[in-house]
Amino acid sequence: MLFVVPTGNLRRDDVAQWHSAYPRYLQQKDSPLIDPAPALNALTVGSLARYDQSRQSVRHPRDPAYRPAVRSNQPSPFTRAGPSVGGATKPDLVDYGGNYSIDVRSRHLGQQSMGELSTSREFASGRPFAEDVGTSFAAPHVAHAAAMLTVEFPDASSDLCRALLACHAEIPDACAAMFPDDSALRNVVGYGLVNRSALYRSLDHCVTLWAEARSRTAGTTSTKCPYHRSSGKEAGEIGS
Repeated sequence: MLFVVPTGNLRRDDVAQWHSAYPRYLQQKDSPLIDPAPALNALTVGSLARYDQSRQSVRHPRDPAYRPAVRSNQPSPFTRAGPSVGGATKPDLVDYGGNYSIDVRSRHLGQQSMGELSTSREFASGRPFAEDVGTSFAAPHVAHAAAMLTVEFPDASSDLCRALLACHAEIPDACAAMFPDDSALRNVVGYGLVNRSALYRSLDHCVTLWAEARSRTAGTTSTKCPYHRSSGKEAGEIGS
């Protein structure tokens, strides 16, 4: 069984400082993961902004007062950061969970047209879908990717699913240049956003080899695995 959990959200009052302290406040002691996000046996998901154009900014494209809190593919202004116990990398992954917009004149934070589409709690009144923001909307994207893995590989363990998701994750370029070092970057975006194009099957330019078995001996072993380089020679090694 694989548990997929969000990092938890910062309060709007905390996000109000985005204009002067983003992304530094994501790394402060006031922005830690919320239980159960630090759990090492859970797959923890942080949030990225998908959109950076609010309804107002689209209606008034020449008005500089309507601004996004962050740009597309940057960490959402409300996502929380790791690390976890013993400095373990958390969150493990990130996915899209929404963004805020701001009216510079009033300092009002909004979220219309900046969130993720999901089912609505008001479905009984005729609203089957609704838009909202939060890390709780990022985690289901990763849970869906993990569920699709179990369709492709029914016998895969939860550890294999976690490994395949992490191995196919990439840190967005918009995030990579925001932090002073790799440690700070990992504490906010983990291993990155899962690239689903090669997650379920190999492509012409991307081949994934995997095997799952129990080791009879403790420690690390290496197994020769031949693959062809552009020169036609075979080389390669897999560690386990």
